[in-house]
This record gives sequence, C-alpha cells and structure tokens, in this order.
Amino acid sequence: MTYVTFELKKMMFDKKFHLFMLLCILFVIGMFIRNVIFQPYIEKEEQEILAKHTETVRSNEESIQNTLHAEPNNEKLQHLLSISEQLLITLTELRNIQNSKDWRTKLTLENEFLFAVKDYKKAEGDFPLSLIDIEQRIATNEKLITDDIKPQHPTFSVAMPNFLKLLTSLLFQFGAILFVIVITGDILSSEYEQRSIQLLFTQPINKKNIITSKYLVSLFVYIAMLFIFFATAILVNVLFGKKGTFQYPVLIENNGDIEFISIADYLFQGIIVTSATVFMVIILSMFLGLILKHTLKTVIVLTIILFIGYSLTWVSSNFLLWFHPFQYVLANERIVYQNDTVWYQGIFSIFLSTALLFWITKRKISSK
Repeated sequence: MTYVTFELKKMMFDKKFHLFMLLCILFVIGMFIRNVIFQPYIEKEEQEILAKHTETVRSNEESIQNTLHAEPNNEKLQHLLSISEQLLITLTELRNIQNSKDWRTKLTLENEFLFAVKDYKKAEGDFPLSLIDIEQRIATNEKLITDDIKPQHPTFSVAMPNFLKLLTSLLFQFGAILFVIVITGDILSSEYEQRSIQLLFTQPINKKNIITSKYLVSLFVYIAMLFIFFATAILVNVLFGKKGTFQYPVLIENNGDIEFISIADYLFQGIIVTSATVFMVIILSMFLGLILKHTLKTVIVLTIILFIGYSLTWVSSNFLLWFHPFQYVLANERIVYQNDTVWYQGIFSIFLSTALLFWITKRKISSK
C-alpha cells in the first residue's frame, strides 16, 4: 500500500496529468460555449432546409409539367405531380409555423412531408433524401410525439442529457482510450528509459506489487478524468443550460429494425463497455512497456494492436464476437448497431483478457 501511495503522489504532481485534466475541463466548456453560440444557427438551419426542399420540389414539378405537355396521358407523371403539389402545401405550412413553439405540430407536419417524400421516391421521383434517412426521421418524430418529449438539435443542444450524450459519444469513439494512452502509456516504460527501474528492483518491494500499484494508479487517473469530465459538463449545464430529460430517445439499429434506447441507457452502456476496454488497454500498455522498454515503441505497437483488433470486428461472426476483446475500441458503433448482437456480449472476454494480461505481466516482472 505504501508503494501505491508513492505512485499516486507521483502522478498527482505530474504536470502532464494536470495539463490534461485542465484540457478536459476547457474542452467541455468550449463545447458548451460553441453550442450556446450556435443556438441562432438552429433556426437558420431549419429555414435553409425548408428553402432547399421547396426549391427541389418546384424544380421537379416544373420538369414534370414540361414533360406532361408532351405526354399528357402519362399516369406516372400525373401521380408525381399530385405528390409534388402536396409536398409544396406541407412545406408552406411548415414555414408558417416555423417560429411557433408548438413542436408537436411541427413534427406532425414534418412526418406528413416525409411520408409524401417516401411515396414520391417509391413512384420513382428524385429527391435528395435516402429512404433510410426518411424512415429513421419518421420513427424518431413519432417516438418524440408519443413520449411527449421536445426535440433537441443532435449537435448543438444545451439541454443537459443531450449535451452529455454528445460529449460521451466523442469519449466512446476512442477518446477515453486515447486519453489513457497519453497519460499512462509511459507509466512503466518510462521507468526503463529513466533507468529508475533498477532502483525499484533494489527496494524491499515485491516486484509484482509494482505492476499492481501502477495499474491501480492508472485506474485512478481514468476515474478522475471521468469525474472531471462529467462534473464540468453537469455544472455548466446547471448554471447556463436547459433541463431536458434522460429519457430522450437514441436511435439504434437492431437486426435491421429501428429501435430506441434512452440517453440514460446509452450513457450506462457506453461507460460500462468503454471502461472495461480501458481496463484492458492499461494492462496491455504496461505489458508492452515491460517488453519494449521504450515509450514511443509501446504507444505505436499498442495503437497497431488496437487498430487491427477492432478491424477484426467486421470480419468476425456474431458468435466469435462473444470472445473478441477489442470490439469496443469504438464503443459508439457497438451500441447503436446491434445487428444479431447485444451490447454487453464482449465484456466477459475483455475481463478475461485483462486478468490474463495482468497475470502474465506480473509473472514477467517477477522474473527480472
């Protein structure tokens, strides 16, 4: 326990640790300020989308009418023209209530428009929206109306749950792992580079305890980062943001079908699988540091292993994913795309790999 305290104090007084914690705070605050600044852009973006859709419909309508002059009995074109007229009516209604706070009516009209676009495309009309995007947007709008939840902008929301979801999606997309690699990637290899490892070996310390202590300190760094990350995000939202709801729906794909989980479930699942992966990456980094005895080499080899390991996710069968410990390197993808999989299926293999690497690393250092 004495050596753990020593390692902890060394980390706490490390300028790199302080710098990255400060950067973490500034990043969260910067993201929130960005979202506040871009609030007027949300309304402008809606206006631009409506104007773009209106221009597209009118252009298509003009083209159809010109063709109908030559083919007045073309039933297909007549059907497309009828849909185009309905699209223009709905777009006009949307523009008329754009400044209204009646979001339910807005979503209802938007779905009417999207259903009409869907019919238009099925009738072989051209419109710059894919059927997948249309289906997802319709499903999301219906979910929000059914659950009586006010819609939030996916990128620039200042509602606490949605802002946390935005930040954590970046954290789950390699952000947490990158942080841990930068902060703790040299926690063992630096001892060899600075030749302080020999001094450690002469101390009355069980060599295996060196690995345990450094691993526990690395876990502390990760937990401290999570705490500062979420505490800063919650604080700025309490002071300057909006309340929102953690039941806000997050769209996921499950066996090809559109389903929803709440932001609360998204955060829970993401933190669990990302943390499990971080625990494994820390001990893997220590093992490589013990073998390579050089920080840069350790980071490069570790990055290559993570890249190759995650790449195997796309060629592994669903059964083999139960035994694949690198599938959560980009955790967001594994949460929102659960086709013939479940979000937790790789956790056991991660803990098994972590335990095995921990045992091998302790055996390796004890043989020095």
